[in-house]
Amino acid sequence: MIEADIAGFKCEGIEPGFFSSKYGKNIHKLNIHNANVESYMPNRQFDVITCLHVLEHVTHTINFMTALRYFLKDEGLLLIATPNIGCKYAREMGMDWEAVGPADHVCLFDSTTITELLNNTGFKIQKFFESGTKLDELVAVCEVKICRDNNNTGG
Repeated sequence: MIEADIAGFKCEGIEPGFFSSKYGKNIHKLNIHNANVESYMPNRQFDVITCLHVLEHVTHTINFMTALRYFLKDEGLLLIATPNIGCKYAREMGMDWEAVGPADHVCLFDSTTITELLNNTGFKIQKFFESGTKLDELVAVCEVKICRDNNNTGG
């Protein structure tokens, strides 16, 4: 958010942690709402949503992604980056892989499971790749599928 704000973009953030949101507001003067994504009710939709190393901290990923889908304009983009549990490095390291260690990493993805989550919650993947020096990160750029009715999350 800091870099986007410096570049002149109008930014808005959602942070469930009270102290983290307070820090962003008070120190960096950012427009951050102390809320969960699922309970946040914006009065508009957004052109771009970023979830950079957020998804691995989310307990109810389907609810989270469904909420994001309704926040994003049809022509908007969603950028996700998350640890890649399917990479060779993660398999070699096993329980010693650094992404497994943090207690707040509650859900880890590989290319199949992240693709399934995105498709099942109404996103169309535009670009998808593994990144990092050990290919230990998944990056997906998505747009909302056409269908927006409340009974069907897909398209």
